[in-house]
Amino acid sequence: MSRIRIVLSVLTPTNRITAGSKICVDGAEVGVITSGCPSPSLKVNVSMGYVQTGHSKTGTEVSVVTRNKPYNGVITKMPFLPSQYYMAPK
Repeated sequence: MSRIRIVLSVLTPTNRITAGSKICVDGAEVGVITSGCPSPSLKVNVSMGYVQTGHSKTGTEVSVVTRNKPYNGVITKMPFLPSQYYMAPK
């Protein structure tokens, strides 16, 4: 199985998505979460993981199963928020 690293926005603000959670599309397991944490700025959980290459397109809706409960998620690309760094004039 060929796999690719992805970033997910999991659309649940309360439950933490943990490493080892399954990533599913249409009920079939297509990947696994490697890490996750809450995002105070986005008010959702953000996770990273690996999925099969056919399911890695940005905007793909997935289901993340953690503690035997499915949660909706969307494959996104980084950065999540526009950067607002101060750049000194040259």
